[in-house]
Amino acid sequence: MATFVWPPGAPVSVSIDDQGLNGATAPLYSLEVGGVDSTGKLQPLAVEAGQLQVDCKQSGTWDIDNITGTVSLPTGASTSAKQDTGNTSLASIDGKLPASLGPKAKTGSLSVALASDQEPISVVAQGTIDTGNSSTTPLGVSGVFTGTAIDITNYATVSVLVASDVAAATGGFSFQFSNDGTNWDHSHNFDFAGGSLSYNISAEAKYFRLVYTNSTVAQTYFRLQTVLRREYCMPSQYTVAQAVTDYALSTVTKGVIYGKTTGGGGGYVAVKVNPSGALTAEVSGTVAATQSGTWNINDVSGTVSLPTGASTSALQSSVQGSVTGGTAAIASSLSGGIYNSSAPTLTNGQQAGLQLDSTGNLKIAGTISATNTANGNTGAAVPVQATQIGGSDGTNLRAIKVSSAGVVSVDGSGSTQPVTQQGRVKANTPSFNTNSSSNITTSAYLQLVASTTSACTAVEVYNQSASSIYFATGGAGAEVDQFIIPPGGNGLLPITIAASTRISVKAVDATANSGSLIVNYWS
Repeated sequence: MATFVWPPGAPVSVSIDDQGLNGATAPLYSLEVGGVDSTGKLQPLAVEAGQLQVDCKQSGTWDIDNITGTVSLPTGASTSAKQDTGNTSLASIDGKLPASLGPKAKTGSLSVALASDQEPISVVAQGTIDTGNSSTTPLGVSGVFTGTAIDITNYATVSVLVASDVAAATGGFSFQFSNDGTNWDHSHNFDFAGGSLSYNISAEAKYFRLVYTNSTVAQTYFRLQTVLRREYCMPSQYTVAQAVTDYALSTVTKGVIYGKTTGGGGGYVAVKVNPSGALTAEVSGTVAATQSGTWNINDVSGTVSLPTGASTSALQSSVQGSVTGGTAAIASSLSGGIYNSSAPTLTNGQQAGLQLDSTGNLKIAGTISATNTANGNTGAAVPVQATQIGGSDGTNLRAIKVSSAGVVSVDGSGSTQPVTQQGRVKANTPSFNTNSSSNITTSAYLQLVASTTSACTAVEVYNQSASSIYFATGGAGAEVDQFIIPPGGNGLLPITIAASTRISVKAVDATANSGSLIVNYWS
């Protein structure tokens, strides 16, 4: 902006052509209130009817009062003229969105349809794993797993999967039910042969638990899982190719078999059984059957035709011939020969029966020499055939054994009379265990002999401790208890123990940590 400076004392004159009347046309030059626009030019402020005009755009919230004229609504905006249509539409959901939630009748409910581009809602049967009745810890010899009582009121089925390398004890897999979680009044006991098997059992009371008792062989692995299901599950199913065993679950049913009659309008009647429960049948007409195995046929009436050529009592003589002397049968079944006054002369490819003389003696040509091989010298090898004192082993003839001194050897396991120690031979080095240094506990077997030297037929046992002790045979982890040694011992006991057998002991009631255990092995 330029600044003009008037000389001091110079006169100033002002023209009045910059004035104008209110409402009249503005003079060309006048004093006005204005401002600078966006291009930098001076512009006067605009007024309308004495009111300052403001050009602005909406931003934020406006509080507008004293509006005159017409305000245009957006396209499609609802007016009072359109409220009746909206009210009619809203009336269709009256009572279907209540203030209080809960099940309503179908007529009072709002239907919900899934959009075409939405995935369907999956409904999955839920199951809960019962950790208190599940385990993966292997059990030792005769070990027991006892599950935790669980409330199954809200469940319909108990599903169990078990797997192990050894069998359970007899009836050792027990599903138990109780009304109070303390008294287990009802149970299902199963045998389990090892491998894997699944069970589906209905929930029969408020509380449930599993009890599994292992056999006398320690487990290598044990996998037991229980799943509680809210829906009913069918019993375990098997394919037609699977063999039916004593351990397969089955559904016990009772029913009456009905069949359609051939007369009287073809009605249905119950099939009959005899007093023992066997099915009875009336057979008429011709029955074609092929014999297999042994038939037990009773109450046969009429004539039963025999196969062509079948032997009857009337034909026996022609097959067998006379046994006292007479004409030989055409196809004789006798073992013997034939008499000819003159021996036949045969050529290549011909055969003849053994020749007998007139008294039935076998004719032999040439000289026969025989040596008696049944004789043998004392102390020499036994001949192939010899006259000896012997007996039957139940199937075959056996000679009685003697020692090199000629003393008869007696196997105590086969004797029906008591066998005394006299004449016994040591079968293995005696066992002597100092209980104070090698405790005999109730938790594990203590090895006495890793492998017996020879077969044993009797043991002599002395127990200086105050504990009862199991005497067992078998490998580690597979011991089999043979008898119990009470305090003081058992004396001489007849027992057969094969050679190369491991022998061990385990306390029955309390750890033996005093005195000693002595075992002598005899044959």
